[in-house]
Amino acid sequence: EAYRCGQRVFGENYVQELSVKSVDPLIAEMCPDIEWRLIGHIQTNKINQLLRVERLTAVETIDSQKLAQSLEKALSQRGRALDVMVQINSGQEDVKTGCHFSEAEALVRLIRTQCPHLKLLGLMTVGRLGHDWTDGPNPDFLALIESRRNICLSLGVAEESLKLSFGMTADFEEAIGLGSDEVRVGTAVFGQRKYPIGVLTHGKWDMSRYTDPQYLQLIRDNGLQTLK
Repeated sequence: EAYRCGQRVFGENYVQELSVKSVDPLIAEMCPDIEWRLIGHIQTNKINQLLRVERLTAVETIDSQKLAQSLEKALSQRGRALDVMVQINSGQEDVKTGCHFSEAEALVRLIRTQCPHLKLLGLMTVGRLGHDWTDGPNPDFLALIESRRNICLSLGVAEESLKLSFGMTADFEEAIGLGSDEVRVGTAVFGQRKYPIGVLTHGKWDMSRYTDPQYLQLIRDNGLQTLK
């Protein structure tokens, strides 16, 4: 339905789930121009699996030099490029991924100067949940805006050259008001997240609660790992 309404870019949090959806024959038939973006954390050992996803256009969660260099190497071997964003853990929360503010500039420099197959779009953060906007703007969003300002000043480039991605279903209106170029509103569009193809456990799909034989066959056909 979202595709029929004109939406073409869709984000996924998990490499395994993206791999399954990207080879779903119904999605391929109904959404021939779909563009996939990874908006969740990725480990270096999942890069090859990720790059097998057809119509993958961006990875928005680059949070270390090691990950950037590993992705660059894999892309160079394939002769292709990919859009990326640097993820900053703006709230410095242990439960969230993303680089520290002190590491962000060096990571941006590395991508711009040493990773020709990574096309840097900008900076991304996941703000703290439950912020009361009557107390003022989310400090995580303000911190990302300030980080972009400092990085661009140091690099001698216009702030507009680095886009900002922050804001989700609960706070996207406020995020847009602060200048976010991209918001993630999957819950608003599709409802609360469900797991129709199993439950992700320690990086593998737990099929004990699995009921859909079509997706099970897709998983098996594409060599994805499952728990028995």
